[in-house]
Amino acid sequence: MESNRHGKKRLLVVDDELIIRILLAEVLAEAGYLVELSGDGYHALKMLQNDAHYDVSLLDVKMPKIDGITLCRKIREDSPVLKQRFLFLIGNVDDEILSFLQENNYPYLPKPCRAVLHSCRSCPYLRKTPESALWRSPWSGN
Repeated sequence: MESNRHGKKRLLVVDDELIIRILLAEVLAEAGYLVELSGDGYHALKMLQNDAHYDVSLLDVKMPKIDGITLCRKIREDSPVLKQRFLFLIGNVDDEILSFLQENNYPYLPKPCRAVLHSCRSCPYLRKTPESALWRSPWSGN
């Protein structure tokens, strides 16, 4: 991950639940990240198409308009360089979601809020570490 001119990593949090967005923004900003928010996949798609300089995009899997997986697929088509810059927020997991995450080696954080907050504080993907340690997935064996 590259730092911006302020030396901070830039994150995009996309979730249709306002409380999740606010809590994640507070926790991540306190940890030293620049955080931008979007309440739906359509708005996030426009943000990513206009400015693809986010170090990580945290995407809720289930959202109205455009869900997180569809958003990820669209962004990967437009900007393949962003393929490994996604971290998913998941509540209820079905086989299709789990299969997508495993096939693409994508990390995820569990919801609800309490679990998300705890995971944000301890998640290795969000620690300020070298890039080689940032993109490890639960399925990579690293």
